[in-house]
Amino acid sequence: MAGSRNHVLRAVVCASSSVFLCASMALGAKKPVQLIRASVPLPEASLLDVQISVFGAEETGPFPEIQAAEARYMPVRLKDGLQSSRFWGVVHVVPKSSIPELSISGVIISSTSRELKLRLRAVDATGKVWLNKNYKQKADATSYLGKDPNDEPFQDLYHRIANELAKKYRKLDHEDLARIRTVSRLRFAAYLAPETFDGYVTSKKKSRYEVARLPSHEDPMLLRVDRIRQRDGMFLDAVDTHYADFHARMIDAYHGWRSTDYWEREAMKSRSSRTVGGAGWTLGGVTRGPLCGTPGIFGSPTVDDQRRYAASQERDHVHILSELGASLASDVAPLVLEVDGKVLRLEGSVATQYARWRELLREIFAAETGTTSRD
Repeated sequence: MAGSRNHVLRAVVCASSSVFLCASMALGAKKPVQLIRASVPLPEASLLDVQISVFGAEETGPFPEIQAAEARYMPVRLKDGLQSSRFWGVVHVVPKSSIPELSISGVIISSTSRELKLRLRAVDATGKVWLNKNYKQKADATSYLGKDPNDEPFQDLYHRIANELAKKYRKLDHEDLARIRTVSRLRFAAYLAPETFDGYVTSKKKSRYEVARLPSHEDPMLLRVDRIRQRDGMFLDAVDTHYADFHARMIDAYHGWRSTDYWEREAMKSRSSRTVGGAGWTLGGVTRGPLCGTPGIFGSPTVDDQRRYAASQERDHVHILSELGASLASDVAPLVLEVDGKVLRLEGSVATQYARWRELLREIFAAETGTTSRD
């Protein structure tokens, strides 16, 4: 088995240059979706902060741990696109949104190496729905030709979403942006102290929120709310860093798994096109032979060699991704915070730490103001 595997590896190495050339010719050139970027830096007062919740899944697939990993991976890819567009303020990936100025949630309808289907919803703090639609994207197979894991085969999909959000944003005027920011601020205040701030925002049909009245700019309770929210932002930075680190740990194995799966599926489709007498063979879905070059002095791997090698590669990647996915449900390093000279220690999974932090926010505010925290 080792000799067979080495045989395939040598053949792959010798054939690599012609594979790139032939695969590029076979796949054809496709113009990528360009990310819309703000031409000049926007005023801070006009930037909306965004929270992207960890995605859900419509159905359980054969590798639930990989699905769990993808649910964290995809929001980070979307976040990177939003940040690069320069239309937004702080963009965080979180277990669950907490009344941000713009909240994005998603559901993975299906995810394969060949096609990605997502259902995405974006809602601002006033309850206005910006996006609520399904997206479907075929993989850019040229991304599977190289070894750079950052070469995302579904980048066009993330750019499409970011561009649509940017177009929605561009339609807002200064008053619209100010209203969204104000409603978000007052809804957060009502979350901390409902007995004090519930009357400032009214909720009408279709979950739309409007400002009923405004507190004084010097209201000491509101100023305390702002200080609590700044602490919440620092905690969200830590949570977001966790998801970014997870993305960095899984990206190599995830790229390898998708690439191996893609080319093996292509090979299965094209094996029937092999020429009579073994004059050609397939690697990564590309028919090899005199036109596209030969594998060199080491000879051609057989179909069985290719299948065994692909299966071995897939098992390796799945094992790594499964371990990473399973680690999401386990405890992560405790998060130690210092708030007003008091050391707080949060333990458990990221979601558990996040939920406990939300409770602590109310407790901290109640202690500072002498109010009663919400149960």
